[in-house]
Order: sequence, then C-alpha cells, then structure tokens
Amino acid sequence: YKGPVREMIPRLKQHVPPGPLPCSAGNGHPCRMNGNRKVFVTGASGYIGGSVAHALVERGFQVTGLVRSESAASAALAHGVRPIVATLDDRDALTGAAHAADAVIHAADADYRGAAETLVAALRGTGKALLHTSGSSIVADDGRGELSERVFDDETPFEPVPEKAARVAIDRFVLG
Repeated sequence: YKGPVREMIPRLKQHVPPGPLPCSAGNGHPCRMNGNRKVFVTGASGYIGGSVAHALVERGFQVTGLVRSESAASAALAHGVRPIVATLDDRDALTGAAHAADAVIHAADADYRGAAETLVAALRGTGKALLHTSGSSIVADDGRGELSERVFDDETPFEPVPEKAARVAIDRFVLG
C-alpha cells in the first residue's frame, strides 16, 4: 500500500477516536464488538476501495464493504471484509450501512452523484466522518505532457476542464 492509502489510515484515525464509541443505534451504550471501530467502504472490490478495506482490516478495523456481485462478496469475505451485495443505486443499503458504521469511505464511482447524495444525507448530523475519493484529474489542464509551473494544493482555486466539471460539483457538494 503506497501513497494515498497509507496517508488515509492516520487521517481516518483522527476522525474515529480510539476506545469505545457510541453505537449507531444512538442508545448511548458503547459498542462492544472487540473494541473495533466500524468502517463502511463503497467499492470494496475495486482497486482503491479494496486496498483501503484490506488495510483497515489489517489494522483491526471492522470493515463492511459494498460489492456488486456474489463473486466479489466471496473475495471480500476471504479478506476479512463483511460484504453487502448491492449497487450504488440502492439507497437503503447505503443508508443502512452508513448508519451502522462509525465512519464511511466512499471509494466507488466518484462521478456518480446519487451515491454521494445518499451518503451525505445518511450521515448528516451524526458527526461521523465521510471520506470521499475523487482524483487528481479534477485539476487537469490541456498541457499534453508539457512542463508547467502550476502547483495545486487544497487551497488553490481552479476551474475544472469541462470533462471534470460534474465530478468537481460532486466533490464540492460533499464538502458542503
């Protein structure tokens, strides 16, 4: 796990504090499931989501992962991820899994607004973390490999290229 995945784990730990957490049922009692923090990962059978889910399992997190097929569910289960077979259109599955988790990582289709809207709505007012993956291509230009002096960070204003405008709109929606 190189790069961003290694950086995500410490950031997630900042949002999901150690020790007992209130259960998602809202009854105020701490969760007793071996002290593990629960994380829901969309895209758990994909390149990013699968890597993140596996890394979280290795670090003692209890991971539930959204997958699209029974074969992907079997593979997820073999890696210690509790699979939910559903699509990003299944609002009930997304909402239920988000409510049951202490944090959510949305690593599935970053261009699909419906899933982002469902997860934001499910977590609104809960104080739970939502980590939404996007991509560096949102700051794309038409440089075609030529050297550029432009440097982008989280504070750099930019106007997306037309092909990425919808994704940037979703990212801004999630940031709220």
